[in-house]
Amino acid sequence: MVWRKIKGFDNYSISTSGIVINNQTLKVKKSWLNSNHQKTVTLSKDKKYNRIIDRLLFETFGINVYESTEKSIKLQINYNNKLINTFN
Repeated sequence: MVWRKIKGFDNYSISTSGIVINNQTLKVKKSWLNSNHQKTVTLSKDKKYNRIIDRLLFETFGINVYESTEKSIKLQINYNNKLINTFN
């Protein structure tokens, strides 16, 4: 698993599996489903910001979960916020 700092939020890092942690406390941030059923996390800087995890993955790693239909079929985001292979 690779970790990188989230652009614009230096106190937070995201892994390639979509887990977000606070760099100061090393605690995992809890995610939730927004009204569009997208995994979302709240990040704080000068105020609180809600960010969609798929977008954070794309901005940080260039991982586009919805890039093609074939990839979308093979990869599914489960409710633990990890990318899993559905064809085990």
